Amino acid sequence: MARPKTKPKDRKPRAGLIEMDGPNYHVTALGLAHIQEMAAIGCQTTEVCAYLRVNSGWLRRKIDESHDEYDPDIADTYAEGRSEYVKRLRTAQQNLADVNAQMAIHLGKQDLNQRDDAVEHRHVHQVVGTMPDYEASSDQWRRQFAPETMQPMRAIDVEDAEVVTVEVRK
Repeated sequence: MARPKTKPKDRKPRAGLIEMDGPNYHVTALGLAHIQEMAAIGCQTTEVCAYLRVNSGWLRRKIDESHDEYDPDIADTYAEGRSEYVKRLRTAQQNLADVNAQMAIHLGKQDLNQRDDAVEHRHVHQVVGTMPDYEASSDQWRRQFAPETMQPMRAIDVEDAEVVTVEVRK
């Protein structure tokens, strides 16, 4: 047999967690514990309200200092739960960063203000060797510089060698 749907105004707050005093709700100690547990697992205010069976904006009004319905006990409880959630989430991110480079990059950007700027590294190397003779024929060129016919350098070749500075950009 299907259960009849109740209108939102006909629903009563969850017993034992919220006590009604006319139109006002009073949260019990058990209710505060449930609010903290739900915040600690990342529940949003609307999800907590749905669980407690109260108006969806009720918790938001209770934790907003500028609102006239502000309740410091409820606000502190929700804030403690959210801080537990953030702490667990950071720990999980740190553990994931040990095995996942993308997570390490993400955390570096978030926590250390690191950025993805293209950095140009310049390295200067000196190369010792003979410069090719561009006037030589292709046969001479192949004999001197082709990998398959390369011969070990002789001392006389090194004496005639030129030092060339090469700049490599990465």
